Amino acid sequence: LLDVLDATGQAFAQVPGVTIDALSFRGNVLDLKVAAKDVTSLDRLRTLVVERGMQAELQSSNVREEGVEGRIQIRGRASS
Repeated sequence: LLDVLDATGQAFAQVPGVTIDALSFRGNVLDLKVAAKDVTSLDRLRTLVVERGMQAELQSSNVREEGVEGRIQIRGRASS
């Protein structure tokens, strides 16, 4: 859990304007519902998490009037 949260927190710190609307953690998988200004920000967040050794997948994104809502799934290292 801590490695997933650490990698995710570091990634969020580098992508301004992305906020967490909801999260759940089960079986070493972190599911996030996030809001961002655009899809590029969501993809940047995913890329930064992957660069920190996690597996991350953008599950969905929906354009809203105020920006983009997305779901990202992050898996911890296999050895965790």
